[in-house]
Amino acid sequence: MAVYGLEVYNASGTIILRATDRLNRYVTQNNFNIAAGQTQTFAVSGMVPDGTWVVTCSSGSVSATVNYGYYSVYSPYAVNNVYSLVLRV
Repeated sequence: MAVYGLEVYNASGTIILRATDRLNRYVTQNNFNIAAGQTQTFAVSGMVPDGTWVVTCSSGSVSATVNYGYYSVYSPYAVNNVYSLVLRV
């Protein structure tokens, strides 16, 4: 049975990275400011809450939720210059 994925070797021929399951795919990113108690939404074509989408934010006080066609971010505090990254896993 064939195995598909990515293997990276060092100069000695030793595997230093093996990703034979799933690879992440960069989709988009956004930079934004958010006021205390505010929710913002960002459109992402094809996004669905099926467990294969990941949204990370640079501020720990900002939470993200994946929805159909968009993701929303919420913060109980005012935060400036937040960076969000969207990956498909």
